[in-house]
Amino acid sequence: LAEEFAKRFTQMGGRVVASETVAKGATDFRAIVEWAGRFKPDGIFFGGDYNEAGRIVKEARAQGLAAAFMTGDGAKAPEIFQIAGPAVHGAYFTVGGIPVEHLPSAGDFIEHYRRRFPDSQPRTFDHFAYEATRIILEALAVSLDRRKPLLEVLREIRHESMLGVIVFDH
Repeated sequence: LAEEFAKRFTQMGGRVVASETVAKGATDFRAIVEWAGRFKPDGIFFGGDYNEAGRIVKEARAQGLAAAFMTGDGAKAPEIFQIAGPAVHGAYFTVGGIPVEHLPSAGDFIEHYRRRFPDSQPRTFDHFAYEATRIILEALAVSLDRRKPLLEVLREIRHESMLGVIVFDH
């Protein structure tokens, strides 16, 4: 994700002043944030998940680095706020698709989700996974009933979903 961000950012006229990889599961980001701070960046893009993203932004703010912090959908989880606290406020998260909380058609899904998981909120991809599962189950039922290959059935399905109408035409 970070590589694609850097590629597109550069194509659009931006300048990447430094790039570094961090190990999944790392917890101490003092040295890397100090190193990044030397470049005086306007922004930091991190392409990992909430564990590392939360610790990086928290360390950046602790060191006085005011650069905009941007990260991907892997970091869009409630846990990032537990890890980073107020340091994460103002961060930017890239998310593919529409977040479930912004879908007027997702009210029933959210209500059922909260009943089933009362101590949890829907995550970034839960509504997509839900609809994908519904499509597969629908296709399997038709495939078994008509004894047709699953891929043929998928091409025939017109699935009404909270995301809109989903069809497979290729």
